Amino acid sequence: MLRAGLVGVTGYTGMELSRILASHPSIRLTAATSRQDAGRRLDAVYPFLQGLPGADVTLIEPEVKTLAENCDVVFLAVPHGVAMEIGADLYDAGVKVVDLSADFRLRDAEVYEAWYKPHTRREYLAHAVYGLPEIYGDKVREARLVANPGCYPTASILGLYAALKNGLIRTDDIIIDAKSGTTGAGRKAVVSSLYCEVADSFRPYNLGKHRHTPEIEQELSRVAGGKRTGAFRGCGHVRHGVVQSSSSARQPGHSGHHLHEADESSCAGRRAGALRGFLEGQPVGPRAARRQTARNAQRARHHVLRHRRHRG
Repeated sequence: MLRAGLVGVTGYTGMELSRILASHPSIRLTAATSRQDAGRRLDAVYPFLQGLPGADVTLIEPEVKTLAENCDVVFLAVPHGVAMEIGADLYDAGVKVVDLSADFRLRDAEVYEAWYKPHTRREYLAHAVYGLPEIYGDKVREARLVANPGCYPTASILGLYAALKNGLIRTDDIIIDAKSGTTGAGRKAVVSSLYCEVADSFRPYNLGKHRHTPEIEQELSRVAGGKRTGAFRGCGHVRHGVVQSSSSARQPGHSGHHLHEADESSCAGRRAGALRGFLEGQPVGPRAARRQTARNAQRARHHVLRHRRHRG
């Protein structure tokens, strides 16, 4: 059983990750940190975890030595700038690190600093693996520092990966249209994220300056063989989840069925169901995606438990 730590458990990212870890068959949450809730049990902060593995963990202040002694892997659910410091220290302590911030996603420190802030741990960028398992799965398994992708980049990159890799579309006129839920803005109280501001409404934000832009361009350009993809995005608020669609001119002689075949081959069929549904005119959206994710997690859990019983 892998021992896991979670730094920054009280944000939306930390909350969702604690729920996932509580039901994971091969990982046990053994440490969780929160400065504001230190001393409280995790299930006191999140009652929905009561009775689940790891719910009895007492929240502590983030301290590298304690985390290194009690964890094999530590997830960082803290803001950019904070993650690079504790992530580098945990890496040096021999712990595997999965960073959910943007601090290790961009391979070029200059690009990071143009969009975020000065990068104080540049030397660790070379150790980081971009954590999209559909593309970098083998490297993720071996890496000790994993840069978990952002929400928009995950949807955008996976949506275009097969088409770009197989040369099915042009690379100079890609348009990505993505809409996200307000939880993506974090749990802090901000007027623009209040229910009365976003309910029954829809609006673009951060046009031309959204910080996920260089991440998307970095990965799509790599897939496209170094060509600049021109993936510029318009984004808007919905209540929950991410809905993303991309468009570009097809290369001559290719159809949607060629795209489906390429997608199955490139991503090992992991997203074939969703794409097949789209091509056949079935509705595809966040609700269907959540249900599919839950089914996949349940299958994985049953597979692990079956394997354990067989070994026993």
